[in-house]
Amino acid sequence: GINAEYGIWSDLGWTRQSPIFCNTPLKEKLEDTSDRLNRTTRKLFKTEQSLNDTTQLLQEKMEQLKDTQALLEEARTLSKCSKWDILLTSSYYRKVLTQDLYTKLTQSWNMLEDFIGVNVTNGFIEHFKEFHEDDED
Repeated sequence: GINAEYGIWSDLGWTRQSPIFCNTPLKEKLEDTSDRLNRTTRKLFKTEQSLNDTTQLLQEKMEQLKDTQALLEEARTLSKCSKWDILLTSSYYRKVLTQDLYTKLTQSWNMLEDFIGVNVTNGFIEHFKEFHEDDED
């Protein structure tokens, strides 16, 4: 038929159809591309759903972690610690109390004298853990 800008003349008469749809190889290629696009779109949707589920699960786990950390901090700060619990550490527990161990223990506590007047906070304690922690024997 005769191709025109907006239609085709065929034995059936004038049609308001793009000539591209009459070309079978192009039509097949377009349908194939359309099918691939639809499959990709479905796959994308499933991936997006999975991502949303994972994000929600991650947020729930982060909240659980936050709650657990708060409980741990509360247990650590509210637990009843004895001044003698230091003797349960590996530096002292099940070891003979020697003059060297005694001196090590008393020197570490005597060091606190230099900090009289300082507020005892987590940062204060962390300072001693980082810079004045005795090596484990």
